[in-house]
Formats: sequence, C-alpha cells, structure tokens
Amino acid sequence: MSYAATPVSDVDNLAAEIAKRFDRDQMDEAACRFMIARILKPAPICPNCKISLSDLERERLYNGKTLICNSCGVKHSLRSGTHINGIHCDYRDIVLVAIMRYWGAPISSISKATNISTATIRRLTERFTFPIMGY
Repeated sequence: MSYAATPVSDVDNLAAEIAKRFDRDQMDEAACRFMIARILKPAPICPNCKISLSDLERERLYNGKTLICNSCGVKHSLRSGTHINGIHCDYRDIVLVAIMRYWGAPISSISKATNISTATIRRLTERFTFPIMGY
C-alpha cells in the first residue's frame, strides 16, 4: 500500500489521515516509551536527590518500572520530573499527538482522530512545546 500519492488538502482531515497512516495499534508501545525516555531522560537521575541511576536502574526505568531511590527512598517513574508527568495516556498516543501537532493538525481534529480529550492534547502541547520534535 502506497501513501506517497495521497495529498491531504484540508488541515482538518490531516489528523485523521495521520492516524490512518500511523495505526496506533500497530505501533510498538515499548519502542515509543524508549524513544521518549531517551529524549526526556538521556541521563536519568532521581528527581528528588539528583543522584545518577545505575545502568540496571536506568534499564528498569526505561522498561516502565517504578523505582525507589537507594539514597533518599523516593519512588519515581519515567514520567517523574518530566513534561509528561501527570499526563495519563499511552506512550503511543503521545508520539501520535506529537506527530500530528508537528504537521499542524488542530487540537479538535486530533481529539476526533485519537479519542484523546482536547484538554489532554492541549496539556501535552503546552507542556512540551514539543522537545520530542526538537522545537
């Protein structure tokens, strides 16, 4: 199936077209989580005491596990201390929203295409100013 010859002329249809081309259910959740982790926490530290994590702790964190810091005892996860802390959606959804916003799709169209609330999409947009995409 080729998508190259399918131009999207209407910005409101852009989100739907992206959702169709990047089928969320076919995306690898672990790969999306790892990509976001490498961008948001390239050198993970405890958000409380700022102690660097060991290689094993980093691997556990990147695999979505919750850690308890050996130094201060604070519990934290991959999202702790980042722009996506408190955003309750799947990593695949975060990647899709980032792609759609990068290409200029309106928030309302993204909400329709992904079934994510406009409030969550707006919070994602405000919080990252998209460091995932480099701007």
